Amino acid sequence: MERHEDGGTLPPPGSSVCRGKGPDASASHLKLMQGINKLRRSRERLREELRDVRTLLNTPAETILMVDREGTVLDLNEVTAQRVGRNVSQLLGRCIWDCFPEDLARVRKLNAEEVFCTGMPTRFEDKDKGVWYDNVMYPVFDNKSNVIKVAIFARDITEIKNSQETLRSTTEQLSMLLESLPIVPYSRKAEGDWGTIYIGNAIEEITGYSAEQFEQDERFWLDHVHPEDRPRIFRELEEQRLLATQRFEYRFRCADGSYKWLSNLRRVFRNPDGTFSHIAGTWQDITGEMKLRQETEHHRQQMIQADKLASLGEVVAGVAHEINNPNSFIGYNLPLIEETWNLFRPIILGHLDANPCWSANGIEGVELIRGMDEMIDAVKVGSERINRVVTNLKDFVRREESIHRVPLLINDVIGKAMTIVGSQARKSVGTILVDLADDLPLLEGDFQKLEQVVTNLVLNAIHALAARDGGRLAIRTRLCRGIGSVVIEVEDNGTGMAPEVMERIFEPFFTTRRNTGGTGLGLSVAYNLIKEHDGTLAVLSQPGRGSRFSVLLPVGYARPNLRPTILCLGEDGGISREVRSSFLNMIQLPLVRTTREGVEQAILEHPEVDILLAHHSDDMQEYMPLLEEVSSRFPLLTVIVCAPDASRHVPPHWHVLVKPVLLHELQEIVGTTPRVRV
Repeated sequence: MERHEDGGTLPPPGSSVCRGKGPDASASHLKLMQGINKLRRSRERLREELRDVRTLLNTPAETILMVDREGTVLDLNEVTAQRVGRNVSQLLGRCIWDCFPEDLARVRKLNAEEVFCTGMPTRFEDKDKGVWYDNVMYPVFDNKSNVIKVAIFARDITEIKNSQETLRSTTEQLSMLLESLPIVPYSRKAEGDWGTIYIGNAIEEITGYSAEQFEQDERFWLDHVHPEDRPRIFRELEEQRLLATQRFEYRFRCADGSYKWLSNLRRVFRNPDGTFSHIAGTWQDITGEMKLRQETEHHRQQMIQADKLASLGEVVAGVAHEINNPNSFIGYNLPLIEETWNLFRPIILGHLDANPCWSANGIEGVELIRGMDEMIDAVKVGSERINRVVTNLKDFVRREESIHRVPLLINDVIGKAMTIVGSQARKSVGTILVDLADDLPLLEGDFQKLEQVVTNLVLNAIHALAARDGGRLAIRTRLCRGIGSVVIEVEDNGTGMAPEVMERIFEPFFTTRRNTGGTGLGLSVAYNLIKEHDGTLAVLSQPGRGSRFSVLLPVGYARPNLRPTILCLGEDGGISREVRSSFLNMIQLPLVRTTREGVEQAILEHPEVDILLAHHSDDMQEYMPLLEEVSSRFPLLTVIVCAPDASRHVPPHWHVLVKPVLLHELQEIVGTTPRVRV
């Protein structure tokens, strides 16, 4: 008989057991044989599948095993046995946690217990004998959804961890290197407003703004580029559009309101289809380099000027000598001519009394006498003017000559200077205000040179007036005890100066009146004479509104140090703190306890003040008359009003900021406002 695989036997074909009676028995026997054969084939396939599964389990490099709640090994692959240092038969039925160090076994056991309790898979990493493993535990359920087993897969990730550590270390080193370099890496969009995607933290050290401020606002970078540089940047962007590497230089407004020069080196990356992907580049603070460039250019120009002056010195000396000789002859003979004319005048007047209708060459006698007087006066004025020109040239050429210091009163200097230029001023200016303080101390200085300074400043103010009608000239003196200096102010309401002109007004031979006789020496000479007196010459000018030159002469020996300053009127602490942190030079004056006299006194005590910032937590309307009076008294100050709305009427040169005031709005105004230049 044939033995069945389950231990039973099958009757041989044709035996009596298989022989039934009739056709039904034969059919049943056939079906039975077919079922037995099918069962044999199924069991064979199952054996093959089990062999394949076992082969699969033993083939990968991963640890694979099955445990119950107590950690008993129900099944495992050869890799698991090899890593534990056992064979498969030794581990089957044994607690797997006993094969690991105590701390490692505790971690793995707790994770397995969590899977049994939650029915959720878990994943974790641990390290065994210097090898890192990525462990994944899956629950195995019965037909009642109870967790009866946990399948554990552990993959060796040591190489990956080492690579990650190497990458992390390299990244840290690169970050440290980038942070230590004077550059800021960045990436940004290549379209639209070029919004920043990433920027290095070193940007805060350079600009005062955090990287997050650049990344959160797409227009942050563009809004802080100097308004005068934006058109050029757009033009250069178009010109360099096809270049692989692009470079730009521009001014950027920092958190403190100042501008720094930045060099922008960047590359534009494209997608495979040719469209723009992103921009990557670096920013570098080149303010020092630009200053060095400017100084180098300035020194180059000075060398050119020195060469010119070396040649000009000889020419000037000769010209001054040649001019001075005939002018001395004129000056020497002019009193004789005047004396002679005074002898002839009574004779001519007597002749006119006897002959009232007498004339000469068609000119009546009275007109002849008047014309002669005017000609003698004109010759005097012309001769004095020639003397001043020659003196200016000599002073400019011989700067090395020391000044002759004597005790003097500055008001006497002003009086003598106005004696010289007073008549010219009265012909050219509609309103002249001379306000000289009485309590000024004696100063040590050169009377004639200080007189020359005042004369040059007054003449400069006269020339700045477009017309006599409406022209105003103010000359003031006062003592500023806070800075220990006597102050002379010469202020006009003329055409004013643009910032680029203000930067050059003290340069020798620089003038905006070349076609009307300007030599460019007056302010240059005045500037150097004040320096020789250890003083300071400062200027504040507003285009279309006038200029104010301030001479500060120290009472002691310390030269006054002026820096542009904001005078804050108000009690809104938030704005005051932002102003102080951003602009540093600030004077606080509570608005609710302020009178016109108090504000004016604060401005007079601080000639460095050039901006008046008024703010209050309540409505500003009640304080507007005060601000208007102060602005009328000091028309060259920039006035900024922080108000709840922008509906109020203010003079056109005032600025209104709507609360809550944004710091960058204030910085924009301050950054574009003419400041005191020293």
